Amino acid sequence: MDRDEGFEEFYRTTRHRVVTVLYALGGDLSEAQDAAQEAYVRAWQRWSQIPAGRRTRLSSSTRVSPATSRF
Repeated sequence: MDRDEGFEEFYRTTRHRVVTVLYALGGDLSEAQDAAQEAYVRAWQRWSQIPAGRRTRLSSSTRVSPATSRF
């Protein structure tokens, strides 16, 4: 299976929420962005090891409506 399969969509649909949560926890936007970047790099490196069904659940459980987002 291609390591990139589905990762771009996962990243695109979750990045905003991840940074928002990290910012809320730490209070520093720059640190939140750095931590999110590191997390996504690690996830991408292991993406092919995550079963497809789990990938779908990860993506859908972290989506957020723009109407409910703080930013």
